[in-house]
Amino acid sequence: MAPSRPRPGLTRILEVAPSGTHGLRRTVLRDGGDDEVVFAGDDERDTFHLGAVDEDGTTVGIVTFLERECPNRPDVHPARQLRGMAVAADRQGQGLGTALLRAGIERCRAEGVAVVWAHARLTAVPWYEAHGLPAEGDVYVFGVMGLPHRVVLTDLGCDIGIPP
Repeated sequence: MAPSRPRPGLTRILEVAPSGTHGLRRTVLRDGGDDEVVFAGDDERDTFHLGAVDEDGTTVGIVTFLERECPNRPDVHPARQLRGMAVAADRQGQGLGTALLRAGIERCRAEGVAVVWAHARLTAVPWYEAHGLPAEGDVYVFGVMGLPHRVVLTDLGCDIGIPP
């Protein structure tokens, strides 16, 4: 698959090593703290990591997709969990998250994945819903940061309508 480009000449969406996600996981998702940035499953065979990488090699956005059962669709397989979506604070609002999501969904669809889901922070739920992953179920506290979340998901048998 050819790399996606959110804006010509600035940033490419590429597959990155698990370690290539750690810096943004720490600064964006862990508020720069010492909480763990290595996820269980980072090195599993079906896991893949995408990065929005600038021309100078700086990774400015990341997302990970792991093979995990969807709690809201336990009988639907294969399922992939979207985890660790993060864009550098100074690059947010430039379409990088959308480009990462689009590239990940396209790859999942090409691999025959039936459902993609995430534990979305409550503050991110509107973004996911605007990008075709509606929230389901109640609010719950999840993860090392102890923040409220909801499950967001999309069944890949339909067009999720990610805006260009």
